Amino acid sequence: MSAVFILLISAGLRIAFIDRRSLWFDEGSSWLTAHFGPADLLNSLRQSTHVPLYYPVLRAWMILFGESPVVLRSMSVFFGLLTVMACGLLGKAIAPVDTIPQRQRLQAARWFGLFCAALCGCNAFQVWSSVEARMYSLGTLLTVLSTFATLTVAAHPNDLRRWLALVGLTMACVYAHHFLALTSLVQAAWLIWSIRRPSASDGLSVEVRSRVQSVATRYWMISVLVVGVLWVPGLALWSVQLQRVHHDFWIEPMSLWSVLETCCDFFLSPPPGRRWEFHWLGLSSAGLLLWLMLRLVRTMQASVALLWFQSIVPIGLIALVSLHTPLWESRYFRFAHVSLLVCVAMSLWTLSSNQKTRFAVCLLSLGVSIGASVASWDLRNVPGRQAVRGAMLQIAKADPNAEMAVVVCSPMDFIVARCYAQHLNWSDERVKLWAGFQKLPEGAVHLITANDWWDPDINPGDQESVWLLGSGDRASSIFSSLPPGEHELKFPSDTWLDHWTVHLTRTDLAMLKKIQGSH
Repeated sequence: MSAVFILLISAGLRIAFIDRRSLWFDEGSSWLTAHFGPADLLNSLRQSTHVPLYYPVLRAWMILFGESPVVLRSMSVFFGLLTVMACGLLGKAIAPVDTIPQRQRLQAARWFGLFCAALCGCNAFQVWSSVEARMYSLGTLLTVLSTFATLTVAAHPNDLRRWLALVGLTMACVYAHHFLALTSLVQAAWLIWSIRRPSASDGLSVEVRSRVQSVATRYWMISVLVVGVLWVPGLALWSVQLQRVHHDFWIEPMSLWSVLETCCDFFLSPPPGRRWEFHWLGLSSAGLLLWLMLRLVRTMQASVALLWFQSIVPIGLIALVSLHTPLWESRYFRFAHVSLLVCVAMSLWTLSSNQKTRFAVCLLSLGVSIGASVASWDLRNVPGRQAVRGAMLQIAKADPNAEMAVVVCSPMDFIVARCYAQHLNWSDERVKLWAGFQKLPEGAVHLITANDWWDPDINPGDQESVWLLGSGDRASSIFSSLPPGEHELKFPSDTWLDHWTVHLTRTDLAMLKKIQGSH
């Protein structure tokens, strides 16, 4: 009953505004990329920064359930809830019950597993990894499953089937997101340490233990070799992508504030445009996390050490890389964060051996987590900040017969508008990307085709006026060229970034030609 209640609360936090919140570019790109065949997908990935596993999975999901915004996001919610359940199983397996009487251990382990599941299910950072049509919730699920598989292999190092399962999960990890390769690296290093470390508690003779270690080491070497060979295409893809990341990526250089900002996101996840309002929370969150993690070092068991290093090592390595090539972005740490949450759960659980005190600590931490998730949604003000969704629904309301073309002047908004156009059952040809005076597809270069462009001098059709929509610097330049009398609507984004405010107006085709001719 407790597990069902945790899942219901977790689901409720994730499906809030699942339809009303506007898609943003990354989600629109997921929808479009999922339609690509193998060749087009590979070509698109070479011009982006991701690996392929998520897209065919999303495509299968869309074939089964459709392509509405709710359906696109529901797969992430589904994987997010599976992550919550997996955290419960992982917590039960590593529960600190050695000092508890034997007859009480099973129940104590069950309660600790439920606490881990609840902490994951109610945490704002994990909620946000489950509400977007992206690969993050798939990655967090794979992180927990591969961790469980690693611990299982360590407990049964001569079981070939368990090794095969771990290899399969590791391959899924490295082809779900590049950052998961860091998690897999930690798991491989911990596993060989676990296999080779001396142990007198397993009840085996020196000769038998040596034989077991020899077989397990051979399995480990073969597994690492197989993963390495199968990962070669992924490494080749990453080498191509790295050049683009180094020269063209939008991530800002890492600073002390970006680190504190990430610690704040781990607890509250405020909208990007409002993070500075919570700078005090970043510092206090960093201090609390540091204290909780250091508490584990003194009495760390082997299984907790794995989770501890899975939390710390990826973040530390990315920090080092970011000194040269900026890669520090909060959402990329969602995989390390799920391990961090289990470590935090362990640290909170062991604060006191008194059951009443422990219950109070756990209840307080869950209350804070739920409150932070609710506050995170409230800060977004989704109903009042509708971005592309609001603009497209306004067009549908004002032009119910879909007579006028919709011209989008920012490439990233164009991808999202295309997704909503399909959801509104509009013709594929109704939404176009205006070439304007600068035919540069910016960050969406791998998703824009020649047929997407619209030029008022070349393909105006029979239109006398069109809907003009867009955000960003390019859209601002175009909208600022319109006459002052043009009625313009604005639809802010729930990110609270002015740059992402979507502008919408109905304008004459002649005016667009004039603007294009003047540049």
